[in-house]
Amino acid sequence: MIAQIDSEEDDDSRQWDLFNKHHAKGRWRGTWSTYDYIGDEIDSAKASVILRPTNEDADLKDRVVKHEHEIITTIVAADCNTCTDSTQSRVIPVGEYSLGNMRKQRLASCGMVIGPTIMRSGAMSTELVLSYKGNSRVRVIFMHGPSWEEGIEPGSMPPTGLKLFRTMISREKVNVPFPGPTRATEADGKVPYISGKSASFFRPVPPFEWFAKWSGSSWTYGPQMGDKGWSILDMEEADAWHGRPTGDNDNVWNLRLPGGILVQCPRIVYSGEIGLMRLAWMPEGKNEENDGALLRLEAGVSALEPIISPDNEEEMIGFYPPGLSSLRCDTLTKSGELENVSLLERERKMKQKEQQEETEVSSEVKETESTNKDPQAVKSESDEIMEKKEEKKDDDDSGLDAIKAALAEF
Repeated sequence: MIAQIDSEEDDDSRQWDLFNKHHAKGRWRGTWSTYDYIGDEIDSAKASVILRPTNEDADLKDRVVKHEHEIITTIVAADCNTCTDSTQSRVIPVGEYSLGNMRKQRLASCGMVIGPTIMRSGAMSTELVLSYKGNSRVRVIFMHGPSWEEGIEPGSMPPTGLKLFRTMISREKVNVPFPGPTRATEADGKVPYISGKSASFFRPVPPFEWFAKWSGSSWTYGPQMGDKGWSILDMEEADAWHGRPTGDNDNVWNLRLPGGILVQCPRIVYSGEIGLMRLAWMPEGKNEENDGALLRLEAGVSALEPIISPDNEEEMIGFYPPGLSSLRCDTLTKSGELENVSLLERERKMKQKEQQEETEVSSEVKETESTNKDPQAVKSESDEIMEKKEEKKDDDDSGLDAIKAALAEF
């Protein structure tokens, strides 16, 4: 475990170092894909996040990073093989950052969360970003808006929760040609994937690849405890949320995309509860350095916390701004395979065992009958044998219990 940061100056310096190391690298090109509540893609745009120092020659502590968004508005296709497409764009200034002035950004290792922030529309925005090798990123923005219980007219009383209505996901690479990483540019090498040095955004990732032994380090943050670091040798089942894509309860919204991308967030963020916003990403599979990498980012968000009138404890006069309750970033590599996690293999072995037991019961019954015992006694002995087999079978795990047992062994 690393030492806790004791001073605000140390915290500011570490945040600034992480921001420049993993994110303030230049122009992050990507396709901003927007999804609705049911997970359908409803819009996309070619765009860039520009995080570029205005004074690159200055010392890191004196550097100023300018943040802009460039949205491509028009694309004119080239009319010859040696020509390139031309574009028109709109640049939106976002802000400037410097040491000690990071606004609503919080970093942990290669992960960053921006927000939660209340927009002009009244919606809450929470942005999660994971960076890999300093040249590849996945960025996701969750948008939650005020919602009311069924039968309550919106606006007639304070909202009962904040409901997810839109999610934006972008795969990004830094300082690459237009249009950035797409399935086509990755396939033809215009935005190349280099094994062990960058992400492969559009490769197919079978679901079973998430089920493995992962080890590495974890960076955690809390407003009271500050930053801490941990080593992960054996991940417990409850901690392996990346292996449960649909989440642990009905209030989890999820989306899994090619390239080993999984996002989860609350369908509704309620007052008095911590909403967990999650992003898991396997940037590439087996390579020269390791058998695969897994990055995970989890932000705990609180919202709709009531402000009580100092003159009347039963009167609410508003809500506190939403806040970041916790942050965790895991950087992991594959360290082995899990045993007995295949349900199909488990069921096959169970059927073989059941057939063997039925054969044993049949043989014992036949042997009993050959002794010319009373038929009722034969039936009783047969029932007793079957009961013993059932008790034995009940002691064995099957289905999801088998996965739990396998995961609990290490």
